[in-house]
Amino acid sequence: MSNASGRYAFEGFRVDMHARQVLDAAGQPLPLTAKAFDVLMHLIEHRDRVVGKDELMAQVWSGRVVEENNLNQAVSALRRAFGTGVGDHRYIVTVPGHGYRFVAEVDDWIEGVPPSPTPEVAAADARTATHRRGWILAAVAAVPLLLAALLFWPRPAHSPPTAANTAALAVLPFRALPSGTSDELLELGMAETLIARLSQGGALQVRSLDASRRLRSQDPMEAGRQLRVAYVVAGSTQRQGGRMRVTVRLVHVPDGRTLWAGTFDEQRDRVFALQDAIAEAVAGALTVKVVRTAQRHSPCDGDNVEAYRAYLSGRYMMNRPTVERLSEAEAALGRAIELDPTCARAHAARAQLRLQQISLTEHDPVEQYRLAWADVNRALELDPRLADAYVARGLIEVGHYWDATQAEASLARALELDPGSAAVHAAYADVLATAGRDDEAALHLWRAHELDPLSPEATLNAAAWLQRIDPVAAQALVARTLEAEPGFWSAHWYRAAWARQQGRLAEAIADLEVAARNSGRNSRVLSSLARTYVAAGQPERARELLQEMKQRQREGYVHPSALAITYYELGDDAHAIDQLELAYTQRDLRIANLGDDPYWQRLHANPRFQALAQKAVLKSDRPAARN
Repeated sequence: MSNASGRYAFEGFRVDMHARQVLDAAGQPLPLTAKAFDVLMHLIEHRDRVVGKDELMAQVWSGRVVEENNLNQAVSALRRAFGTGVGDHRYIVTVPGHGYRFVAEVDDWIEGVPPSPTPEVAAADARTATHRRGWILAAVAAVPLLLAALLFWPRPAHSPPTAANTAALAVLPFRALPSGTSDELLELGMAETLIARLSQGGALQVRSLDASRRLRSQDPMEAGRQLRVAYVVAGSTQRQGGRMRVTVRLVHVPDGRTLWAGTFDEQRDRVFALQDAIAEAVAGALTVKVVRTAQRHSPCDGDNVEAYRAYLSGRYMMNRPTVERLSEAEAALGRAIELDPTCARAHAARAQLRLQQISLTEHDPVEQYRLAWADVNRALELDPRLADAYVARGLIEVGHYWDATQAEASLARALELDPGSAAVHAAYADVLATAGRDDEAALHLWRAHELDPLSPEATLNAAAWLQRIDPVAAQALVARTLEAEPGFWSAHWYRAAWARQQGRLAEAIADLEVAARNSGRNSRVLSSLARTYVAAGQPERARELLQEMKQRQREGYVHPSALAITYYELGDDAHAIDQLELAYTQRDLRIANLGDDPYWQRLHANPRFQALAQKAVLKSDRPAARN
């Protein structure tokens, strides 16, 4: 797909093959190595297909023995030059196990003619073209198409922010200067409390700490582009005896200007007391107001430094959940509450931890829900305006009480209190999807992704929705997630489900084996693997997994719905119903609205199943509207 002139244009960039340079929108050459340029040219000239890694290495490093890392470094250099980073496939898509493909719209470079349309125009054209594809149902077109346009054609990093993101701000984890001693929890804690301050007024859209901490090695400008914000707060700390010097600056991402900078000195055990002053200074530079924390009843944000450290440590472990880390998180949050019984945030975090343990480490749900409910009530007694507590309450209401109506009310309250929280929007989407209101859930999924664009969970949830209308785009998002988080087992689980639907059973099994290993052999993953083995004509492998889950059930808790699925796939309907009945008593949400689930079609005429289906109903004031 080369042209005679050897000159190309795409999204503001211009490439001259003969001059061997790439110019940006201002006409300035990009700093590219010779090999990176050669990789780019080969990808552009073969953009109609995926170019294998072996082909690229043979073409660019002809006659030389090189490692794959050389190619990876060249692709990374190109992405940096284009203002993108790991996981951003705006121009070059990574196809795991195969190679790369250049996906931007390419035009011939003709003097006097502007480059190809901006992504906003391209997205509108793509939406129009998609409407012409007759397989999209009009009733569900609006939201999925919005997701497709915004997720798959993101705004280029070098373009100015639009009105939608001019008030978006990110606070990067503070860094210890080289001459000082690094204290990660202190550095994270200062950023986290500053985020809480700036979020309270509602005038700013502030990215979560989980979003910005993924970019600790990035400079403020690069971090701002990847997080799609107009402003970045970056700070440093330097210990001087028993005192701490904190230096902070506010950067305007589009032009790199420092809008404000300040230096503060305080006793080391009182550094969190600086946050009100810093927040007010940042807000003043942006001409917005913040709420002083003196108005909050129990902020738990550094008044007791050791309690706050324990709280931060627990949250850190929860955000990287494994069996071991969740156990460590439980101990850390317990320590925080022991040191400061009024720490409402630790109670709320521990409630959310209980819910994670049900799903990820298969703790007894009845006991976990009881403990989580007690923590939620205590958190709200201490701080009635704590959004995290309402999130946990909503998830308990839908997960244990199967009451989507009350859960939605709790999540609506959380959203009112913290509209800029990606976690709140993700939980709201979960409740709405459970109630069958998929189109409404999609709006919150997209909002969560927008607020935390680098979150693997948010990206994967968006991909799961996008798969309904554009499986290719959805799988590209999953590939993006796995490139950023190779061990993220949920992504392997999702990808396996799609492969199984398309009859690619060997690929599905390979992904499920990875998911099983990385999840600690979670029974839900094992049931998916058993189902795939049956489809692949290997029922004996499915029976081995069934025996493994039965043994574990005798020793502790295993999701009964996982056993029910495995029995059902093996044709044992009686034992499948036994497990479904057990799932009902243990409040396994996967069997809510059981009678409407077409998966169990073979059981629909069974009297025991019919009796169970009459009870296993999710309470909701609004009827489900699945398409």
